[in-house]
Amino acid sequence: KAQHNTVPELRACFHVGSSYEFHQAEGLNPTLYNYIVGDVTVEMARMIDRALPGQIMVGEFPGETAHVNATGDVARPGSIEFVEQATHSLDQLSGLELSGEKIESIKCYLTGTRLRTGAFSIRRITISDKHGMSRNVFNAKVNIYRSHAEPILLGIEDRRLRADSTQAEKTAHLVKRG
Repeated sequence: KAQHNTVPELRACFHVGSSYEFHQAEGLNPTLYNYIVGDVTVEMARMIDRALPGQIMVGEFPGETAHVNATGDVARPGSIEFVEQATHSLDQLSGLELSGEKIESIKCYLTGTRLRTGAFSIRRITISDKHGMSRNVFNAKVNIYRSHAEPILLGIEDRRLRADSTQAEKTAHLVKRG
């Protein structure tokens, strides 16, 4: 029986890749079934299976040629650049009301350890599934700061990942140059 005021701890995963929506009509029955299939759906299922409660994971995807950017170059950002660009877009939400308080700022970032310079590395985590297939992911945090209210902190801290040795097969810390 459910307890009063229980809230499930959710997991969230984000990834980029190919997927296809398949529509299947069943004989003379007017019911239509939709299926989403493809590499990214398999990757996402395996990521969510390894995510900890409350964790936000971002799959590692390479930058690829896809569209013309402001300088005229053809590019699509990789995982790290994608999160950085999304963070800049979050500034547009400043001033909106959330849970009765105005948003001052939203910070979204990939976690890592503090370096001697005071900056942070970005931890790339290698996880394996039951088939022995490995993939790289990043742990993400989203902090929502509101006027006159406690911040809303989404995701889990990097130090909590270090304490959970069951999640990662191996890790690497990336340092962004410049």
